[in-house]
Amino acid sequence: MKNKIYRPVSVEERLPSGVFEGMFIDQFGTWSKNRYDFDSTFEKESCLRTNKFWLEEIELPTEEAIRQFANELAQEDVYNSEQELEAYVDGANFILDYIKE
Repeated sequence: MKNKIYRPVSVEERLPSGVFEGMFIDQFGTWSKNRYDFDSTFEKESCLRTNKFWLEEIELPTEEAIRQFANELAQEDVYNSEQELEAYVDGANFILDYIKE
């Protein structure tokens, strides 16, 4: 199972592209699931008028992916010892565990 988090993105900052079905938050803080076709000017303007934020899905890396990235950094001489490499992995896992709570 992949772990995901959702972060609010201001509709004024950035909108999803194409057809998007997801969670939106209006100016009153009300959450709703909507579907918009952002290639349509009418639907884009409608979204901008009625919503403040949309929730962007972010997939969190697995421990295996973190270790693979750390090993790539080690090959580039970013880390000089196994201890530094393990500290990186431990730190990344700490952050992921904290987010999951």
